[in-house]
Amino acid sequence: MQDVRELTHRWFEEVWNQGRLDTVDELLASNAQAHGFPDANSVQDAAGFRATVVQLHEAFPKIHLKVEDVFVEGNKSAVRWTAAMHASKDASDAPAELSGFATAEWSNGQIVKAWNFVDMAPAVRKMQEISAL
Repeated sequence: MQDVRELTHRWFEEVWNQGRLDTVDELLASNAQAHGFPDANSVQDAAGFRATVVQLHEAFPKIHLKVEDVFVEGNKSAVRWTAAMHASKDASDAPAELSGFATAEWSNGQIVKAWNFVDMAPAVRKMQEISAL
């Protein structure tokens, strides 16, 4: 059995900070359900979640997500995180600053269920600022 804490850190570093879609494909089970992202009422399968990751990285090519806390109990993890997301590749613009909480259930080294709680308002405001230019 793979270490859930290690997998959790890897997920956040590689998917969000590095934008590695191969990690999404590797660590998110094909039959996974992701709740609450990008909005509170959404439920996505693996393909939908992957598409959302692509869209977010297209809108914000420079993302720095910091894992603040990780809690692991058996095959479940809970993470509190903060993020600074830049709409410019060189991070010369003011970032949209977000924070959130995510829980995941792991099986055979993959996320099978996830629940996300994130305030996307700063990201939406940033996108509105950009489109107004």
